Amino acid sequence: MNDDSFEADEFFQSGSSSQTTASPRSSTAADNSARPQQENLSRDYSDVRDDIDDDRPLDSEVIEVHGTAENIQKVGSPTENRDRAPIRYYFYPTWRSQLFPLLGFGVLCILAVVGSKYLTWTIIAGELLSIGSTTYYLHLPLLALLPGFFLGKILIYIYDSKYIIDERGVEAQVGLVSLNLRQPRLRYEDIRGVEPNQTILERILGIGSVLIGSAMTQDVEIVMEGVANPRAIQLLLQGERDKRLSLLSGSGRDSEGARQALGVTGD
Repeated sequence: MNDDSFEADEFFQSGSSSQTTASPRSSTAADNSARPQQENLSRDYSDVRDDIDDDRPLDSEVIEVHGTAENIQKVGSPTENRDRAPIRYYFYPTWRSQLFPLLGFGVLCILAVVGSKYLTWTIIAGELLSIGSTTYYLHLPLLALLPGFFLGKILIYIYDSKYIIDERGVEAQVGLVSLNLRQPRLRYEDIRGVEPNQTILERILGIGSVLIGSAMTQDVEIVMEGVANPRAIQLLLQGERDKRLSLLSGSGRDSEGARQALGVTGD
């Protein structure tokens, strides 16, 4: 078993080791008896969900806000503002997540300047073209291409992914400046769990990743990499999920019934 599957199993493991393990036959019978009831509940809450989504004004302008901790505290909840001005928080990987590549870029810039000074054969110089009485000359240090390539990789990493949180759920847009574009999306009622993941250095820098699991596949569906304040994002997603389930349970059922119907477990 690889590390990724181990993390997914650890992330979505429920229950404690002290609980009594049921026999396979009794567990299968319980699952078969509960499945029709859960399917009926899921169908009912699916109808309520469609009604809630249809209530949003069509002519309302979506407000896009950068998802910093200050903006989230100032602007408020997307779910609570859905009837007034729909809010869409967006997140990019922060520059702090590229600390070591940025240090490498600085070192390469110094080496390129020093190397071009002593290794003159690495400089392409000469007449480029002439237009009328004007002559243009080329002076290209080849070593300068190395830090330029390094900077390009940093920019691609930061702007290749965008994460969106609105009143309906969370969406990841991965591959914005690449050939392949992926746009996985999860509704709040389909989120099984949210977990921040940080190393020691990332905790010092205030950055990290946020793992968002799906109740449908019981696996990590969206990974928000290199974002600032992952703990704040976790609290935002959990709060919006609870508010969404409260809206779905407004038809007369309690929120626990909504969680059971949608397969949501844990906090």
